Amino acid sequence: MSADKPVGPLTVTCVKNLTDKLYEKRKTAAMDIERIVRDYQKDGKEADTRSLLFLLRSEFLESANPNTRKGGLIGLAASAIALGKEAPKYTDELFRPACDILCNDRDSRVRYYACEALYNIVKVIRASVIPHFSLLFAGLSACAQDPEATIRKGSEMLDKLLKEVVLDSSAERLSMEEFVSLAKDRMYSENVYVRQFLVSWVSTLHSSPQFNLLPFLHELLDGLLLILGDERPEIYRMTLELLDQLLGDLERRGSAEADFTGMINIIAQHCVSRQEPVRQAALRWLAQLIPLCPDTVRGHAASFLQALLPSLVLPAPAARLSELARGANDLLLGLVSREQPPSEQSVEALVSVLLHACASPPSLPVALVWLRRLLSQVPALLSRHVTSLFPVLANTLAELSAASAPDALADSLATLAALAECPELAEAGQALLEAVPETLRQRLATEHPCFVRLVHEIFKLFRSRSKLTDSGHAIVTCLSRLLTPQRVFSALALHILHAFPAEAAADSSELEAAFYMIGALSLILLTDSSLHEFRLQLHRLDNQAIADICATLYRAWCHNPAATLALCFLSRNYAHAKLLVSKFADIEITTPLLIELDKLIQLLESPIFLYVRLDLLNPDCSPDLTGCLFGLLMCLPQTEAFHQLHRRLSCLPPLHLQHQQQQPQVHSNWLLDCDPSLEQFAQIQELHRQARLSTGHSRQPQTLPLSLVLTTSTIGRTQSASNIR
Repeated sequence: MSADKPVGPLTVTCVKNLTDKLYEKRKTAAMDIERIVRDYQKDGKEADTRSLLFLLRSEFLESANPNTRKGGLIGLAASAIALGKEAPKYTDELFRPACDILCNDRDSRVRYYACEALYNIVKVIRASVIPHFSLLFAGLSACAQDPEATIRKGSEMLDKLLKEVVLDSSAERLSMEEFVSLAKDRMYSENVYVRQFLVSWVSTLHSSPQFNLLPFLHELLDGLLLILGDERPEIYRMTLELLDQLLGDLERRGSAEADFTGMINIIAQHCVSRQEPVRQAALRWLAQLIPLCPDTVRGHAASFLQALLPSLVLPAPAARLSELARGANDLLLGLVSREQPPSEQSVEALVSVLLHACASPPSLPVALVWLRRLLSQVPALLSRHVTSLFPVLANTLAELSAASAPDALADSLATLAALAECPELAEAGQALLEAVPETLRQRLATEHPCFVRLVHEIFKLFRSRSKLTDSGHAIVTCLSRLLTPQRVFSALALHILHAFPAEAAADSSELEAAFYMIGALSLILLTDSSLHEFRLQLHRLDNQAIADICATLYRAWCHNPAATLALCFLSRNYAHAKLLVSKFADIEITTPLLIELDKLIQLLESPIFLYVRLDLLNPDCSPDLTGCLFGLLMCLPQTEAFHQLHRRLSCLPPLHLQHQQQQPQVHSNWLLDCDPSLEQFAQIQELHRQARLSTGHSRQPQTLPLSLVLTTSTIGRTQSASNIR
């Protein structure tokens, strides 16, 4: 286009001014165009108006000269102002050319003029711009990330005007589907100004009652949560406020319109975000969604639990996150109930998550709580998973230490005990018995398969002396409280009898393990306060069931003479105890045995065996009991234990001793035949002697060197005192 020739109704001067570099001259030309358009409108020359608008586009806006394009934009704006109320009829001719320049022109100054021109055009066409909303929204989004600050500033005025038009328009309403489609595609931009632009638009529409964002929330939520992670305080504040408003609206208006299924996976993904603000927001949303759509969440419980686990095990500095996660986890747990059980598919997915959680010490306590909840509410749905769950749970007993993780160990035992008590798992649990020897299966045939396998696993652990020392007391006492000591001690005794039979030769290390295992179990039985009632039953022996348990314990305890003697004291079988001590002459008195006898002497002086000391004055018991204790005294080297027992026996009045010599000895009602019991004891002790000889251990003298005796006595007293309760 030549500036020396007129263009349609525009004179040469007007054309020159319109394409001039100076703004004042272009403004003068704009006033001329405005006058021409008004004249056309006054005369009803609509065709001439359209022709002029076409010329402005073809001759000016499509020019390669930036100043010419600026002149064309000013001419369009002037035409729109001149058209006034008639401008909407010319929307295509006015709006689209200017918007094309805004979106596509490479010259920043030209784009700035496009913003100004569109501001004036939109101001007069008002609602007629809404059908072209997507085009203008795209242009404004591009301007928001323009490197030129002047363009961003100019687009802000146009953006504000467009929002006013959208909110004020009643005849032409913005399509929410269209807006959401435009917004969600741009929300993944990392440009701060684009993010601010988008959050502002969502907030504006949400604030108006004529627009309902809830049906489209699932399409916007992911992007909004991502924007929430922006480090800039202003963006964070705007987005957090918007998300809180949306969540509040969701709570007030209910679940009829929202697509919760679409939101669930999004929230689960952001619950593990590395950005704490995002994770906090996702956890808050999850906590609110659970009561709003329990059925939907129940079906995706595994996904949510997997998302919650990282926040549930955070260290103290992230206390707020942990608090939110615990609240959401409690609500999620509450969805598992007998009344509304989860589907088999949901339980299978949950079990898969829980198995992985059990393998990690930090998440183990959470997994155990979930497993106990499932066992209490929907045990039948766990039956098909018992063979995969049990080994993982049993393995936690080997990995956990009573010293460093007592609570986790107790939780693990509680969960295993729940498995062993669940009747719905009995049939499926039969598969667990494949790892248990057939003889033990038969002897424990009346017990739950999970219980049998549990005791079997514990027995294998206790064969390791370090594990027995570290966690033996905690495991036995906790399991006894959960499953009764009668069952636990009987089952362990049967395992000992099976693993270390009196009839078969055994390795020295195996028999040594049996010695220490029985010593530890005996000490637990004698000293732990939670076993007080069980001790009373063994003391009374007033029914056949407890008598059978006592007999089983005796046969197993024979591997440890001190433990066997303690059991006789506990059950008041003093006559048998006296005969048992007489057998000590035929066995090898080793250092470990002396330590065990030292512990027993300490226990005799404790409140646990008060009745034994009082029985020294009982004519029915005293002859056998004093004979036993004097025999024991003769077996001991003259250590502190010897002197302690000697002082106790010295307290007996001489007349009482004479009376004992005149009284017939009364044997207590021992429920095993005396001779077979002693024979089994002697046979087992001979096994121990032969095993020590076969491995080259020399026979130790019954009277030890003074230094070893003192060490033995000190060790015994220390260990005994620490275990008396």
